[in-house]
Amino acid sequence: MTWHYQRGTLPIQEEETPVATTGNEIMVQIADECEKYGFEILNDGIYDHDQKLGEVGCTKSRWWVIRATSVHQHKIPCDSAFDAVWVLSMVELTQLSCKELVMLLSHDSNDPLDCVGFTDFEFASGVSWELAV
Repeated sequence: MTWHYQRGTLPIQEEETPVATTGNEIMVQIADECEKYGFEILNDGIYDHDQKLGEVGCTKSRWWVIRATSVHQHKIPCDSAFDAVWVLSMVELTQLSCKELVMLLSHDSNDPLDCVGFTDFEFASGVSWELAV
């Protein structure tokens, strides 16, 4: 190597070009992952039974997912089709409103519970409160 280097006869290394992925290859990857979960791909997104879960795609070699339940409907970056479909398979946890929490807590209780005048915003922001019994 030293001999070739000193004489300038080392081959020139070209920068490795990433393999271009076609739309069909992307769709095959998404379909393969959806099949593992039993999801259905329709024109407007990915479904589990009749419930829309969201959309998965790849733009400029960057995978993304949009959850149907997301308020802002923005693309969440992912590393692969596997990760994107996995995100759709996960149950999204939402914060309960004060009334929903009271209904949940009082379901097994004989004592009625009340939000004592707090709004859902105050409840969600962690304002100190007590349930009136």
